[in-house]
Amino acid sequence: MLLQKKKIYISLILVLSLIAPIFSDCRIIYALSKKPVLNVSSKTLLIGRKDAFKIVNKPKNAACSWATSNKKIASVSKDGIIKGIRKGKATIICTIKSTGTVYRLKAAVTIIKPAQKIRIKNPVRELT
Repeated sequence: MLLQKKKIYISLILVLSLIAPIFSDCRIIYALSKKPVLNVSSKTLLIGRKDAFKIVNKPKNAACSWATSNKKIASVSKDGIIKGIRKGKATIICTIKSTGTVYRLKAAVTIIKPAQKIRIKNPVRELT
């Protein structure tokens, strides 16, 4: 009888250990950490295009300010919308002030130049 109970417990533990990774997600880890973080650590943008960072676990009634390390490369609005200005790299900094605690979140931005034209070296002249 005791041996059967051990087998049942071991089989339950094995089944749970196999099922547990299915339900794990990195967003759950962010939600449990309680510290605010940016949704991504880096972005690549084309010159002239816009994109935005999102804050995960932003405290209620927190004041956010955004800044860029290089205004010639990328600009950032007060809402965290980034615009690529010229080719290069910059760091976007989000400062969150909430009830005596200050968080500084950083993310890298790479601005690239869009393709001007495409050249085909070996064009197909006839399909067979």
